[in-house]
Amino acid sequence: MNDIPDFADLFSGIDVNRDAEQYSERKISVTNLLNLPITVLGFKPNISTENGPKHLVRIEVEDEIRVFFTGSKKIKDVLEHERVKFPFRAIIKSYQIGDKRGYKFT
Repeated sequence: MNDIPDFADLFSGIDVNRDAEQYSERKISVTNLLNLPITVLGFKPNISTENGPKHLVRIEVEDEIRVFFTGSKKIKDVLEHERVKFPFRAIIKSYQIGDKRGYKFT
């Protein structure tokens, strides 16, 4: 899978997959993904949840296809960027925002 770009090389082309279908894979919490290498396969934007609209992100982690919901602005901004090309590899890191925690791709 050496042909999958790393996050740092992400902005090399335009091919945003915003029309991904609803995914049926098992959900995983973003906190269980922290600091693990993942491959982001696609996403579906603005899925209604009890906590408001979230993006549903389809990933591969540890040789398994999973999905997670995110409201993280930093992650959503990357997924929606006009130059994003799927799939891409990344690591999710957490950071402090006052008394709350945020998430971002690195």
